[in-house]
This record gives sequence, structure tokens and C-alpha cells, in this order.
Amino acid sequence: MPHLHADFHEQGYNSPYYFAPSAKPYHEDISLWQRDFQQKLGGYNKRDFDKNGWLYFSNERFDLLYPSYGDTYPTFNGAFGMTYEQGGIGAGLAIAKSDGDTLTLKQRISHHYSTSFAALEALSDNAEKSVNEFIKYFESGKTNPSGNYKSYIVKFNENQGKIRDFTALLDRLNIQYGQVGKSYTANGFSYIENISKGFNIEANDLLISSYQPKSTLLKVLMEPKTMVEDSSTYDITAWSLPYAYGLNTYALKEKLVGKPFENEFKDNRIYTNSRPYAYLAKWNAMNDCKFLAALLQNKIKVRISETAFEINGKK
Repeated sequence: MPHLHADFHEQGYNSPYYFAPSAKPYHEDISLWQRDFQQKLGGYNKRDFDKNGWLYFSNERFDLLYPSYGDTYPTFNGAFGMTYEQGGIGAGLAIAKSDGDTLTLKQRISHHYSTSFAALEALSDNAEKSVNEFIKYFESGKTNPSGNYKSYIVKFNENQGKIRDFTALLDRLNIQYGQVGKSYTANGFSYIENISKGFNIEANDLLISSYQPKSTLLKVLMEPKTMVEDSSTYDITAWSLPYAYGLNTYALKEKLVGKPFENEFKDNRIYTNSRPYAYLAKWNAMNDCKFLAALLQNKIKVRISETAFEINGKK
């Protein structure tokens, strides 16, 4: 991840140019330095726009909350993430705006060019502080993670298809995880029941510790309820991964230490010397949808039963 990531967009051609600082709400885990740099960057962006009489706006519409945008995802990875919006959708080489002025492709390019170099100059002028804060972002997570919850337990045996998809996402995000290693009882917040309660931990349950470099990103993605400082938001305010993946998960306030993750996913290959009439496949996770798609792409006939039935003791 670079120290600076700019996400260049186009909006409706009647809108003036947008650049930082962003509108509220800001996610509570955006650092003070990241917030401060939003303000600094706005000053660099304004310079050329004021000089050339170009219209712009800030502190409106585009917030820093939902983690899957081109500005927030880098921010939760320790960088400076920002959105730039240039009016121009459907404009082509030139178009007459509602105010009677004409917007040209050359103007649109000039605006993006200006903010690109303003961002680089702002980072260069604050290079030492930026590098130190970037390092601090990850180092602090290993010893002093943010948030109330220090460990997350995901029940392993209940739906391994969903667990496989979930761990694949963690791998892509470079979020560390392991397994508990022993069975015992604990107290934690149940995502499914929305209460704190005692529960049984099994040795092969998934353990995700908050004490790691990607601690802030983990906290943001796992928080059961997002703190929203302003109700006027650009997009969704809930995205917690246990709910998105349908996983039986518990959040604990104490630090747990486990063991490295061992791939214990069941081998689903079919071994038979007979000539079966049909194969039955469970429908529990996104991988089951991918399996169905692969069958259909290979012209294999697939049927469903609209009524429940039982065979060999399985419903």
C-alpha cells in the first residue's frame, strides 16, 4: 500500500469539482494525522483552483465511513486516501451546462492534473511526518489495538464452505488468523444473538487476534455496530463480516493466544466404483453457487427438489 492513494472519479457534468476535506461522518478509527492531512491537502488543492477561477466544493456529500471505497480502504490501511470528483459523465469533448457555460475535455483534464500534482506536493512537503505516521499505524496495532474487542472466535465446524470464503478474504487483506488449539468455555459478544454470553470454544475454532499490524482494518471490518457521528451518509453504515458471511462469531474483550491455522477443510471428493443415479450437493455457501455455475457451464443437467426429503438418514 502506498502512502498516498487518490481515487479519480467523474460525476454529473453540472457539478463543480470536488476535493478534500471530506464531509462527515468520518469513521472513528481514522487517525488524527489522517484527519489533519485532509485539511492540509484541501489547501494545496484550492491554490490552483482559486488562481484559475475554477469552481469546486469540499466538506459536502462524500464522507469517510464505508470501508470499500478508493479513499477509505487505503485510509484503513494506514495511507492517505482521497476522492477527486470531476463533472463530466456524458460530456464528451464539450457540453453546455445548465448555467450556460461550456465544459470541455481539456478543462476536465486540467482539473485532474492540477489536483494530482497538488497531492504529490502536499505529501512531499510532509514526507517525514507521513512516513513516521505510516509506520506507527501498523506498529501500534501489534501492541495497542483500538476498540473494545481483542479477539474474535469463528465457529469452525458449522459451515466450512463459508469459513473457506472468509479465510480467503482474510488472506487477500493480509489479516492474520489461527486456531484456538484447545477446548474451553469463555464469555463474548454473540453476533447472532446480539448479546454477551458464555459459550464453548472448540480446539479447531478460528481465532483472529486484534494484536497484529492490520489491527485497525480488522476492527473496522468486524465491528458489530458502526459509530456514526452524522446521520447524513453517502452510503451504507453496516458491513460487519460475520453478518455478511453468515458466520457464528463471538467477539471477546481479552487477548487469546492460539496456534497457526491448519487447513482442516473436509475433502469433498467422491470415491465410488458404482454407477450412481444422481449426486446430491448441499447449498450452504457461495462456493456452492460457484459449483452450480461450473456444472451449468459444462452442460451438465442440474435439478432441484421443491419438497423436502430424506435419504440414508440425511434430511
